[in-house]
Amino acid sequence: MITSSAAAVVREDPNPTTFTEADWNDQCLEILKKYEDEGKKNEAPSIAKYRASKTLAERCKYVAYLLWFLVEGLLTGDPRSCLGICEQPGKQTSH
Repeated sequence: MITSSAAAVVREDPNPTTFTEADWNDQCLEILKKYEDEGKKNEAPSIAKYRASKTLAERCKYVAYLLWFLVEGLLTGDPRSCLGICEQPGKQTSH
């Protein structure tokens, strides 16, 4: 089980919202970008910084998990359980 933070998805919206795995708090990233573009990066609201950090961390974790799953799913195998004809007669296989 991978835990998450609500800050990674929650955003300022008066309308009721149902969140899915596809939802991310892009609003906080846009707020920080606006402050940075105006040269006021240090004046951005603390809550936007916190939520942005959680959003980016969650995205990184999600991507890392997908990459791990892809690599493990494609490359994991037990060569001792591979049966078949030896390609090079007389050669020893590694143990």
